[in-house]
Amino acid sequence: MVLLVMRRLVTARVVIAEGAPVAKHPKTSAELEDMILQKLLIGGAYVSVRRDPIFGWQATVVTAPKHAKGIQERADTIAAELRKKFTLKA
Repeated sequence: MVLLVMRRLVTARVVIAEGAPVAKHPKTSAELEDMILQKLLIGGAYVSVRRDPIFGWQATVVTAPKHAKGIQERADTIAAELRKKFTLKA
């Protein structure tokens, strides 16, 4: 009986620890733009980060029209991952 109660307490602690929100680090738009450009691994593109009411911040890529759609999709994927760790500094 005691073992069962202890297991429930340990399980409850693990669930609470896993469900705890992770603190996001504030970054400037220039820092976020540099991070995205480094992960894109391309040249000839410009990344702009701006506030977004839904996502918190959004990245926009300016590049040659031929590559714009694919690079923007990659930047959106990278930004989604970075949003888990960073917020846009006020």
